[in-house]
Amino acid sequence: MLEIIVTLVMIFTAYRMGSLRATNIDITKQTQHMQDLIDQAYQKRDVMKRMWLDAEEKAQSWERRYWALVEVEEEEVGS
Repeated sequence: MLEIIVTLVMIFTAYRMGSLRATNIDITKQTQHMQDLIDQAYQKRDVMKRMWLDAEEKAQSWERRYWALVEVEEEEVGS
């Protein structure tokens, strides 16, 4: 859901910036500029998604380590 919102905001921002800069520029340049902005938005989204997945993976790794330590500590206390 967050990805969709971010993408829509970036597309809207790109549209506004493109339309403000579009005076006296032929339509092919406008179209290319808009496509470049959309491509940049998708690249940023992909980077953020990779960072999110890496963070989730690290969190799961730390959680596994924590529970492994808790189990070792319980075994030592039980002995």
